[in-house]
Amino acid sequence: MTAESELRSEVSYRKAANEGDVDAMRDLGDLLLEAGELSEAEAWLNQAALAGHSGAMFSLGSLCYDDDPERGVEWWRRAAELGHELALRNMGIIAEQDGDAVGAESWLRKAAEAGHGRAMFEYGFDRHDAGDVEQAIQWWRKAAEAGVPQAIHNLGILAEQSGDLVEAEVWYRRLAEAGDADMMCRLGNLHMDRDDPDGAEAWWREAAQAGDPDAMSNLGLMCQTRQDFRGAQGWYRSAAELGQLSAMHHLGGLAKADGQSLSARLWWRKAVEDGLEEAEERLAELDAEPPIVEPDLAVGTPDAAILAVGLDAEERGDHTEAERHYRSIADAGVPLGMQFLANLLKGRGRIDEAEAWYRKAAEAGEPKAQHSLGVLSYERGDLAAAENLFHLAATAGDTSAMYNLGHIHANVHDDKDAALEWWRRAAEARDPHVLHSLGVLLMHEGSEVEAELWFREAASLGEPNAMYHLGLIAMRRDDMDDATLWYGRAAEGGRVDAANNLAVIHHQSDEPERAEPWYLKAIELGDQRDSKAMFNLGVLYEAQGRLDEAEKLWSEAVEVDGNPGAAKALISMRREKGED
Repeated sequence: MTAESELRSEVSYRKAANEGDVDAMRDLGDLLLEAGELSEAEAWLNQAALAGHSGAMFSLGSLCYDDDPERGVEWWRRAAELGHELALRNMGIIAEQDGDAVGAESWLRKAAEAGHGRAMFEYGFDRHDAGDVEQAIQWWRKAAEAGVPQAIHNLGILAEQSGDLVEAEVWYRRLAEAGDADMMCRLGNLHMDRDDPDGAEAWWREAAQAGDPDAMSNLGLMCQTRQDFRGAQGWYRSAAELGQLSAMHHLGGLAKADGQSLSARLWWRKAVEDGLEEAEERLAELDAEPPIVEPDLAVGTPDAAILAVGLDAEERGDHTEAERHYRSIADAGVPLGMQFLANLLKGRGRIDEAEAWYRKAAEAGEPKAQHSLGVLSYERGDLAAAENLFHLAATAGDTSAMYNLGHIHANVHDDKDAALEWWRRAAEARDPHVLHSLGVLLMHEGSEVEAELWFREAASLGEPNAMYHLGLIAMRRDDMDDATLWYGRAAEGGRVDAANNLAVIHHQSDEPERAEPWYLKAIELGDQRDSKAMFNLGVLYEAQGRLDEAEKLWSEAVEVDGNPGAAKALISMRREKGED
């Protein structure tokens, strides 16, 4: 209703109300109630209620209930006794809250019989819980005719449970066509049960697009059955982000089959933590497997002793002796010797010689040499050559190459999916930097559930940046205890903004004595360059009356980077002092 039409209605209602029209009194009261004119609204509603208008009694009860529950309930009771369906339902709710089960059922039945759709549904539930399924169905059918979606849903479920799939589809379709994602998914299930995978997929796709995690998981399983593992992972990941436990379980299975045991462990652990007991068995099986030990290619060969002598010389700082030993086996055509020699030469600044030996080792199939040669190509700006070499090394199992290849995909080609695929593989080596980088990219892509898995793994290895991001995630969930824990650990690990964020939490919780040391910690960690912590600590000092200390901190913050908050605070402080 437009403002003009509302004014016109108010004028006409007021005229009729002044002439004694009880319906107009109620309508005017309701209109004033919506406009926030509570006193006048109450006066008109009270006049109509005293004249016996049940609708006015109900509105007056609703107006009074928050401030005077007894008066509100009394007006609802009087309206209910006159058959007002909303008042009848409210009396049922009040009786239930008071523990009066008999009274609640009586009022609710009267509301249902008066035609209140929601009451029909709720009374049907009461009958169902009492074991009278036939009565429940009768009331749910009436509620469904009144358009109550929960009743339609229940009728569909009951029909499916009884084996009447035709009727179930009728009910499900009504809600599905109105946009109910769960019903779309259930329709897909019905089509699959009747061996119609195309129909199932069509409904599951609609449901998935509407955000249904079960449909996403079903599509993942359909892709997996077709051997489309990449498609399966995509659907499972989308479902897992929404908390679908089976999807987490399937992701773990696909990861394990692809040789990604760490990824499998993280997903199965997450599924167990969220309540899927089935995943416990998979974790136990994984724990029972013997650890994979990478073979040392030099051990047991005639060249092993020479390499060992060279390594010992290098550790002692005798690079000439080390080079002599490495060169002897490199000249003999041993790729690992070539790699060691190239590393030594590069470390001594003899880049051209190092590159020549890297190239020989790379051509002989040494993955680490392929990676090192890729790094040299990247540093000189030859990204195509670097990518090719990283790909060779990555496909041979070199995790450093996997990480660098993912970096190129993310930052050169803007192909985040390819980057994530390579970084997940690289993460198997449990390098904290890789684990954290993977988590950051996942967060940027909106996959916070999986990101948290990798952050937690990195944090378990002491990575403070991952701890900081876990603090951010906790803050988003409004879990201050967890945020405090992770920010504290990250700050102890040297993360400046974690110390500042932790101080802010204490500051906002009116705990200045706990906030101050963390602000000071942030300033210390930032080498006196963290203007945010300086400004915030200045605010704390100002509130405590420590004005000279506050002014000093704000001045330093402005000198650091022109902090606008500190600049405004200084101007305000100096005006109060009467300074220019």
